[in-house]
Amino acid sequence: MNPFSALCYIRENKARSASLVFVMSMSMLTYLLGLYTSSSYVDHMKNIEYFKDFAIIATSEETDSKKQLLELLDSELVRHEKMKIIAVDYFADSTIVGRLLNVNDATGVFWKTMMGFRGGVASPVFHSPEDFRIFADVIGLPYIDEDKSIIMGNKLAKNLNLKIGDSVSNDHELVFGFKSDLTLVDTYDEIYYGVPSQYTFFRVDSAFKPSAQGQPKAVLLLREDGNETDIEANRSELGHVIDRIKDKYDKLKCIDYEYNKYGVIKSQTAYWPIFMVPMLMIGAVLALVSIGIFSVALEKREYELSVFKAIGFSTPQVLRKCIAELLILNFTGIITGVVLIFITVASVNDLLLSSRGLELQYYSGFALISYALCDIAILVPLAAMLVHKIYKCDVVGY
Repeated sequence: MNPFSALCYIRENKARSASLVFVMSMSMLTYLLGLYTSSSYVDHMKNIEYFKDFAIIATSEETDSKKQLLELLDSELVRHEKMKIIAVDYFADSTIVGRLLNVNDATGVFWKTMMGFRGGVASPVFHSPEDFRIFADVIGLPYIDEDKSIIMGNKLAKNLNLKIGDSVSNDHELVFGFKSDLTLVDTYDEIYYGVPSQYTFFRVDSAFKPSAQGQPKAVLLLREDGNETDIEANRSELGHVIDRIKDKYDKLKCIDYEYNKYGVIKSQTAYWPIFMVPMLMIGAVLALVSIGIFSVALEKREYELSVFKAIGFSTPQVLRKCIAELLILNFTGIITGVVLIFITVASVNDLLLSSRGLELQYYSGFALISYALCDIAILVPLAAMLVHKIYKCDVVGY
């Protein structure tokens, strides 16, 4: 092998190279912490995908909002061929939505996130079997035939430790506000991979406290059903109608995909800067350890680098050789880290999370950025050391 090639030094110094690769691969710790940090955000973002199929238009605390809702129900906007309208009473899963709608007795079925928080997104509660059937047909859900019944996603049932036939009551730590107990009659497979669907659909003939007589609090706008080609067109048409409603009826709350997206970004990313502190600490420690290992290696090969320069290799050539060595070691460290990440995530999911209806994602943009920053924190000082040492070394000194 050419003694001036980048691989030659690595091959002749396996132990030192392996130790540096190991330290570089430990950047995976920041990636795993990034996955954990962004897990609640990822789960919520996947859940609000449901709101591409429907939106909830609700009254607010503002004056004239009830009047505007009645005007909307009489308008041409809600008589659209690509859309259906369904009256709803209360909302499950979110006390925030309960407050928005001025509902004193909010009703909810929540789920416990990986970080231990209580998660929830607004979900409609239906008060007629016919309305629920229309909704279930479009969304692709099992139909509920019995009063005082509830269906939920498989992963949510695991998260709540419930099985088909179990009673869902206020005694559960993640359930509150029911007038009477409900029975879990069916579960369905979540549409979005790896997320315990927060959507819990109810038959509420007698399970909930009724809303004010004669005055609807909210309506649900549902896209028209259709084949896969029609779905995107119908979703787009629904979005146009919602935009027009927002412009014309400014006192109403329009709980659609964009509304939920804004809420998720605002609430689920607020704590990210806090988790940047341990990530930076990990990066700093790994950088210091790498510098220690690398500086020892440079001291031992200072004579070798000086000889290269003495026999005619230019300083830039020697520098390129050493930078290539560093990049090869770093690439090997990244590959090792990826393998370790895959093994770790798969093991955590299988041993700790799947039984709780949770799943750690293999990818997150926040985790990738954290990993990249940590890797840069290691590479930059090592490259700076190389430049300083190579330009300084001279065979005359020996």
